[in-house]
Order: sequence, then C-alpha cells, then structure tokens
Amino acid sequence: MSVRKARVEHTGAVQELYETLFPADGPFKAWATPDVIWFVALDDKKVVGFAGVRFIRRSKTAELVISGVATTHQGRGIQRRLISARERAARKVGMTRAVSYTIPQNAPSATNLAKRGYSTYRPKTAWSGRRSVVYWEKRL
Repeated sequence: MSVRKARVEHTGAVQELYETLFPADGPFKAWATPDVIWFVALDDKKVVGFAGVRFIRRSKTAELVISGVATTHQGRGIQRRLISARERAARKVGMTRAVSYTIPQNAPSATNLAKRGYSTYRPKTAWSGRRSVVYWEKRL
C-alpha cells in the first residue's frame, strides 16, 4: 500500500471510486479544480483511496477536501495515511494550520481526524457549503 500525489492517469479510477462511494453526489467535478492537490492510495497500482488539499495562503491554512476509501479497503488506516500526506504537503509550503469538516453521520472520518490530532471548532463564518457539519482544525 502506498500513498502518493495523483497523476493524470489516475483520473478515471478516482472518478469511478468517487461515484461508487458517493452515488447521490453525481459526477466528480472537484478533480478538475486547479487549486486542489490530489493524493491517491494505491494497492498494487490500483486506486483504493483519494484525497485532496487546498492551500489558503493568506491565512496559511490547508483545507483537507473530500476523501474516500474503497469499501474493500476501509478499516486499514488508509484515510489516516491520506491525512498525513496532505499535512506533509501543507507544511512543505508553509501552511501552519489544517482544517476540514465532517457530516455528523460520518463517524469514521471524525475518528480519523481526532486520531491525527484534530479538534472540533466553530468558525466565525461557516465555509463548508452544507447545513449541518462538524468543523475540525489542527496546528501544523
């Protein structure tokens, strides 16, 4: 199992995994977002997880954007490895804080963020675009 920066050739596999994990959300449009750096988890060259990070330079904040792990590979610490990879990338470019959010029904993601040292917080302005979320932050 390895985690690395995504390449163009991972596009189709990430799209397929996203649509399998989040069927109600429709096509995976975030992949084409130019300000997000994507990582993939590979099991013998097969994409089994993905995650993105966006850098907000004015506040030195890294936003951990959507991530997903194939159901066949959940429970193996892959999401935590994807979190770590994004934190390393953020530190490398001078980010001092990381933020994310989870929906209340997603206990595994909340657990993984907590295990990586994140704490819940209440932002001055809600930024997730969703109604009911739990916000997380960590000093890097």
